[in-house]
Amino acid sequence: INAYSASHINGVLEAAYMGLYIPPTTPITAQSTMANITEANYDGYARLQVVWYPPYTDTAGPQTLTAASLYYAPTDSNVPNVITGLFLANAATGGQLLMAQPFASPDYPLQMPGNALVVAPQFQLGYGQGYGGTQIVS
Repeated sequence: INAYSASHINGVLEAAYMGLYIPPTTPITAQSTMANITEANYDGYARLQVVWYPPYTDTAGPQTLTAASLYYAPTDSNVPNVITGLFLANAATGGQLLMAQPFASPDYPLQMPGNALVVAPQFQLGYGQGYGGTQIVS
C-alpha cells in the first residue's frame, strides 16, 4: 500500500483478509497481483479477516496499526504445505492483492495437526509517508 495514512483504516485495510502463500509464488513486487500468489491449500485453510485495533503513534514516530493475532493450523496431514509468505487481500476469496511479504527465513511447515502458525499483524507508516512531509520536532 503506497502512502496511506493510518487514518485510512476505514477504507483500504478495514476489510482486509490475511492469507498464506506457498511455492511456486513468484517474487513479490509493487506490481504483483493475486495471479502471482500460490495460496496455501492445506485442509482447513482459509483467509482470516484482520481485526485492527485503533491506530497509535509509537515513541519512534511512525503511525502503527496492530491487530488481533491470527491462527492457522491444518486439520489433517493429507495436503502438507510449506508457508513461504503472507499477504493481505480485500476479500475472503479472490479479490485484489493489497500487500504481501515473504518470510526472510525459515519457511513454516504446516503439514499436520499440531503444526500451527500464529501471526500478529502490524502495519507502520513513517510520518512522511502518512502525511506527505517531514516531521517537525521541537
